[in-house]
Order: sequence, then structure tokens, then C-alpha cells
Amino acid sequence: MDEGRWRISRRFEGYTGENFKPNTTAAYVVNFHGIYGGIDKLGPRLVVEPYAIWRLEHGLRNEENVISKLNEKVGGIRIVGKQLLGSSDYGTEMVREFGSLGQDKIQSWAGHWGIGDTLKGRFTPRVYGEYNFASGNQNVHDGFGGTFDQLYRTGDHKDGLRR
Repeated sequence: MDEGRWRISRRFEGYTGENFKPNTTAAYVVNFHGIYGGIDKLGPRLVVEPYAIWRLEHGLRNEENVISKLNEKVGGIRIVGKQLLGSSDYGTEMVREFGSLGQDKIQSWAGHWGIGDTLKGRFTPRVYGEYNFASGNQNVHDGFGGTFDQLYRTGDHKDGLRR
């Protein structure tokens, strides 16, 4: 749905694949349910994009190495704009994850902050700086997952997701 200044869209994605376990034919199933929004032109050259995702996955290992079901909710917001100071532009994104992996509770977060400027001159160089942060897990056996999860499966989780 697009109403000029306001946008909203839904998304469902599901896939299956190998569980990356030697000597097994086990498969994992991942379901993503998401809703994405956008508020354009909220201020001078400002865009705000909130989103929420619900991720379900089977066959992951929790902190006690027990094969478990993941039930993870994600909420975040992305804000980008121009002309904060002169000709500069900026962007930030904050995201929070919560839910469970079997008996383990999930609570994590991440953020991205950036600012840049295109300098006026003969070659118009661009100067940009950014900072990224994601939470981590303080104790791998406390039943509490604090490591931020990048949502999509990659090769570094070959033995299951460890929180």
C-alpha cells in the first residue's frame, strides 16, 4: 500500500535446506513473516522506515546444545535524511530481537549510525563516518541469548546457532 507519504508492505519467506550436520539428512525450515513501513517527507528530506519481523526455525541448538525451535521477533527502525548541517546526510538504524530458542530467552540489539558530507570543490570528494554495534552474550550457559542474530543463515553457523 502506498499513499504518497506513507508506505506499508508485507512479506512472507520460507525456505528449507540442509542442516549442515555431518552424516545426517536433516533439513531445517525457516519462516519469515514481516511488515515494513515508510513515512516519506516527514521533515526536510527525512525518511522513517519502521519494520517488524517474526522468524521461526527448527533444528537449532540452544546454549545447552539441545536441538530446539527458534521463535524470534525483531523490531526496528531506519531513519535517513539530508541537510542535517549544511549539505550533510545521515542515517541510523536500531533493531531489537527478543523471543526464545527452546528454553533459552533471547534479548539482543544492534545499531548503525552514519553521517557524511560531499565537499564542494573541483573533485567533490565525499567524507563519511559510521559506527556499528551489536550486543553479545556474557555467559554461554545462563539460558539467556544476548548475541545479535543477523537473521539469514550463513556458513558460519555450520554447527547450529550458538547463543
